[in-house]
Amino acid sequence: MHIDLVEELLHEAGHQDRDRRTHWFTVLATTVTPSTIHPWSRRRPENADLLLLHAWAALLHGRRRGRHDDRQAIIAAYHRAARLQPSDPGPWTVLLGVLRVSAGSP
Repeated sequence: MHIDLVEELLHEAGHQDRDRRTHWFTVLATTVTPSTIHPWSRRRPENADLLLLHAWAALLHGRRRGRHDDRQAIIAAYHRAARLQPSDPGPWTVLLGVLRVSAGSP
């Protein structure tokens, strides 16, 4: 998966159609691993979409495993994405998911 294509796709999702945007993030997050997306988000630390995708991928990976290896890294990516894009509910969705996994809920 090439970062430019991912960024373009996320940009096309826009910020107005929240359902569509959430769906695209969910689908993309299932196709990447946190270790694959993390270097991209580090190279573009001000790109809220990549930070959110990194956090979302880590959330889904942790949910499948029943635990998060680096919960603090996910929360840090959440905080940066939320700060960069305060009107986007996506980071909050990720945070709630991380807290659910941490609490042992499915």
